[in-house]
Amino acid sequence: MVELDQIVTFLDSEIDINSVPDKCRNGLQFQGSKEVNKVGVAVDASLKTIKKAIEEGCNLLIVHHALIWQPPKIITGLLARKIKLLVKNNISIYCAHLPLDIHKKYSHGVNIADELGLHGINLFGESEGYHFGVSGNLRKKISLEQLKESIDLKLKTNSTIVQNGPNEVGSIAIVSGTGSFAVEEAANNIDCLIIGDAKYGDLVDAKDLGVNLLIAGHYETETLGMVKLSHSITKKFKIHCQLIE
Repeated sequence: MVELDQIVTFLDSEIDINSVPDKCRNGLQFQGSKEVNKVGVAVDASLKTIKKAIEEGCNLLIVHHALIWQPPKIITGLLARKIKLLVKNNISIYCAHLPLDIHKKYSHGVNIADELGLHGINLFGESEGYHFGVSGNLRKKISLEQLKESIDLKLKTNSTIVQNGPNEVGSIAIVSGTGSFAVEEAANNIDCLIIGDAKYGDLVDAKDLGVNLLIAGHYETETLGMVKLSHSITKKFKIHCQLIE
C-alpha cells in the first residue's frame, strides 16, 4: 500500500504539472481511496476505461485525456455515470495532459522516436512557445511503406500514408495526437511527419507544401508516454502499475 498523497506529490513534481497552460486542470481530478495498492494508466478517462480499471482492481487511474476539461456547471449524463462508478469503487483520477506532451522524458513523441531508433533528436511542433513533438533521423533512408510497417508494429496500429513528397524518407518528425498543426514546420527539411490524426485544412496545406504524412491514430500515438510513466511509478513505489487499454 502507498499513500495517494505520496504518489500525487511525486507526479506533480516529476511531470512538472503546471509547466504549460491547458484546457483542463492537470493533477488529481477526483479523490478516492487514500491508500493505493494498484495503479492503472490510460489514454482516456472513458466509461469503458473506468470499468476495466475496476475489473483489474486499480484504485488510482492516471489518464492523459482528462475526466473533466472545464469546470462543469452541472454533473449529468455520462459524466455523472463516471463519477458514480468512481465514488462506488473508491477510485482516484489523476490527469497528465499537455505537461506530459512537452516532457523531455515522458512525451509520446520522445518515446516513439526511441522506438524508431532516431538520432539527432531536436524539439519540434512549436505552438505558443512550447514544443509538442520531436524530430530526428533514421540511420538510413527507408520507404514510406517500410516506415508504416515499423510504426504499425511498434504502436499496434494501422496507419495511413498520405504521400505528398518523396517515397524515400530519412528525416522524421513526430507530433502525437492531432499533430497536423505542425505541417508548415515540417516543410522545412522533414521527409515525413508522423501524427495521430489531422484536421482537413492541415491536410490541404500538407499537399500544397509537399509534406508526407503518416497518420497513426490519436489513441495509438499517445500510449507510450503513459507506459513510460507507469515504469517510473513502479520503480519509485514498488507498486503494480499497468496500462488499461
